[in-house]
Amino acid sequence: AQLKPYGITRQQLEESGQLTNFLNGRKTGLLSFKRIFGGQQANLTGKLYIVNTPDRGPRVYVQPQQQVLVVPEVYLGHTFTEEERQRLKEKGELGKQVELKDHRTGQPFKAYIGVDKETNALQVYRRDRLTIPTTIKGVRLTPEQQESLEK
Repeated sequence: AQLKPYGITRQQLEESGQLTNFLNGRKTGLLSFKRIFGGQQANLTGKLYIVNTPDRGPRVYVQPQQQVLVVPEVYLGHTFTEEERQRLKEKGELGKQVELKDHRTGQPFKAYIGVDKETNALQVYRRDRLTIPTTIKGVRLTPEQQESLEK
C-alpha cells in the first residue's frame, strides 16, 4: 500500500530484482516513478528505502536523484570544512569517521559519510552497523590494523 503513491508495485520490484534489498532495509537501485505534488504529477528518478519509525512503524522513503551533489555547510550536526566538502565532491567519501546526531532522537553516533554516485546525495554509514574484518585476502589483521581501518 505504501508503494502505491509512487506508482510502483511489489511485483515490479520483484521482477527487477530489487525486492530483496528493499525488504531488507537497503535502498533499491535507481527507479523511475510518478508522484503527485500539489495535484500535479511529477516523473521522478530515485531510490526507495524503508525506515522503521518508532511512532508509525515501517515507512517508505525516497532518495531522489539530483543533477549535482550539494554539500550543505552542516549535515546532521557536523559542520563541514572546505577541505571536507572538496573531498566529498572529488573522491566521493570523507575519508574519516565523524560524530553525527540522529535527526529523530538527537542522540550522537559515529559514522562515515560518502556520496551515492547514482543519486548525487550524501550517504551515511553508521559505525555501529559496520563490521571491520579480521582477515583480508587470507591475512589476519592485528588489533592495531583493525583500529586503523575503523578510523
